[in-house]
Amino acid sequence: MMPSVLMVTHNPFWKRDRGSRQRIAGLVRALEGSGVAVHACFVGALGDQDHAEALASGLASIRASGPEPAFPGCRLDDFKTDVARDCFAACLRDVRPGTVLVQQIRHAYLVAEMPDELRRRVTLAIDTHDVMHERARRFADAGHRHWLDISREEEARALAPFDLVLAIQSREARLLEAMASHARTLCVPHAMEIPDSPTADPASGRCVVGFVGIGNDPNTDAAKRLLGDVWPSVRRAHADACELRIAGTVGDRLGRDLPAGVTTLGFVDDLDAFYKCIDVIATPIAFGGGLNIKNVEALVHGRALVTSPIGAEGLESGIGSAFLVGSNRRAWADAMTRLAADHDRIRELGERARAFARRVFSPERAYAPLIDAIRTSARRAAS
Repeated sequence: MMPSVLMVTHNPFWKRDRGSRQRIAGLVRALEGSGVAVHACFVGALGDQDHAEALASGLASIRASGPEPAFPGCRLDDFKTDVARDCFAACLRDVRPGTVLVQQIRHAYLVAEMPDELRRRVTLAIDTHDVMHERARRFADAGHRHWLDISREEEARALAPFDLVLAIQSREARLLEAMASHARTLCVPHAMEIPDSPTADPASGRCVVGFVGIGNDPNTDAAKRLLGDVWPSVRRAHADACELRIAGTVGDRLGRDLPAGVTTLGFVDDLDAFYKCIDVIATPIAFGGGLNIKNVEALVHGRALVTSPIGAEGLESGIGSAFLVGSNRRAWADAMTRLAADHDRIRELGERARAFARRVFSPERAYAPLIDAIRTSARRAAS
């Protein structure tokens, strides 16, 4: 009998236009490829085109709750809705899954409210994406409001019903283990297929730097740091021999008065084509959490990467060999200025980045523990 998973999400992951959606889309595709039927309980409205695209992404079925009411605040209780409860109950009845996989902690209440008899028959799993109380604190420390206001104690209570807790990187796995010691914690990083495209190979006498991101607060802050703290030093040293291309909706938040050598591209449909034109990816992220998906993309595409300590979380074993880390403004400017002139170093970092990604972020390696757990749950349910 084919193992079945009921996944709960509000995220239209099939669009793949931001890191969290790419994370879910990759997971769905990997499960489908391993013979697991993934059914979705989608919390929100779903039009005909989205329904078709969702099924094409690898889902066996999808049921939508319909429009949700406006949320009154940003506490966990504010996200509880009756339309989501009704949709989840209908999905449980129709799918009869061996595993329930909740995407992000805002939907944890649905599992907590399940009847005890039903909870005992299925494996309850949550893909956390981030340690949310830590992410919210980092936003606050940087002067920004996070979409969820949550304490460590609240997050631990929300994790209490789950048998299986998925962490996106190893440091967060240790934090989650401490909060949910009753559960089994698996480190399941984001994974990507390794493309056949060449690694970084700068054209003679030129260096193209890239930045990619949606227009959220961490990306906007990072792009402004790059433009204000780093780019002037690079241009002074290399003038027209170096250019910066900014892809994604983050460019909409940077205004029109950009420094010389900087181009904003807006939303990019073909990221593979974008990376082929880039030699160095720069991500001076100062706050956030989880695993920076854009850094994973850069490594997978074999691009030289310069990131921050926050951006390097979950990638620690590659620091200094597969990519570079700048800990402050001066270190960033120095690293970027030197790298822009050293094309041999760019090529070397690109090759090491691709090798690192192949070891750490291949789907076969990243998803194996989860797939094994789902198959075990299916065998237990069948018996």
